[in-house]
Amino acid sequence: MNTYWKDRLFFSAQFILMVAYIIPVSWGSFATFQMVGLAFVFTGILTSAAAVWQLRHSISPFPSPRATARLIDGGVFKWIRHPIYTGILLAALGYSLYSGSVWKGLLTVALWILFQFKARYEEHLLLNRFDQYSAYMDRTGRFLPKVGR
Repeated sequence: MNTYWKDRLFFSAQFILMVAYIIPVSWGSFATFQMVGLAFVFTGILTSAAAVWQLRHSISPFPSPRATARLIDGGVFKWIRHPIYTGILLAALGYSLYSGSVWKGLLTVALWILFQFKARYEEHLLLNRFDQYSAYMDRTGRFLPKVGR
């Protein structure tokens, strides 16, 4: 499968999971986790917003880097290679906890699995595009900061 179709497949799967996320289905309640959930939601939104702001003109919904893209390794990208995915996952997990929805929790797990594959594919493209990406991978975590280097 070529890059064009892989890009669209990853984007479509992500879009479908995020649309499914807003469908109201609830099988349980975790009301005691509401405050933790809200903290995750806000942390996720801030993380994604910071990354979007840093990427500005290079951002794309597709994993393939734009022709004008440059490697950004400062700000939130200093610690995390995929802070937008991290932010989406934190917000999704937080809202799952806040709403007490097992369904949303399961969709969050599905998003995490999708982002694992999408990030690996994106990293393959970035390794081919930027000579310094391998060293960047060594010093940063995919979704969370590396600890104890």
